[in-house]
Amino acid sequence: MKFSKVWIPFLIGISILFSSLCSLAQPSRQSTHQKISLDLRDADIGNVLGLISEVAQLNIVLADEVKGRVTIRLNEVPWDQALGVILQSQSLGMVRIGNVIRIAPLERLRKEEETLLASKRAKEKMEDLRTEMIHLKYARAKDMVPVVKSFLSARGAVIADERTNILIIRDISENVEAIKSLFR
Repeated sequence: MKFSKVWIPFLIGISILFSSLCSLAQPSRQSTHQKISLDLRDADIGNVLGLISEVAQLNIVLADEVKGRVTIRLNEVPWDQALGVILQSQSLGMVRIGNVIRIAPLERLRKEEETLLASKRAKEKMEDLRTEMIHLKYARAKDMVPVVKSFLSARGAVIADERTNILIIRDISENVEAIKSLFR
């Protein structure tokens, strides 16, 4: 019973994270944001994005590669949807940090994400390993090994002691804490 109480919120969180990553430049369909109308011909993309930033009351930072002109006609559209359409038409993406939106070409954002991921993996390789024992009350240790393995790094390991119903986990601290939270 406790196992399902832990997994349902976890799986919901993973699905929310996945959907937000999939819609890098696509805002939600049902928006409660202020609606705007735009009728622009051959307008500078920087000026159009500046106009949207004033309506949204957000700060927008444009990468040097964000250049070009756009012709657009939108009538009573939420500002976030207008922003998404403009970004998509110009192969641009955005990263929102607080009330600042950073806009750059999608390819540049992908490369930055890959670099960040590579950096995180390099850090994991250098981090010390930690050993932790988790006594299970409502599940059999040997049945939980496949579940725990999905959370381990490449250097991590898990052993099930059936006699005492304990999982012995050896991995980096971040992963050990995530696994421990599964069984609380």
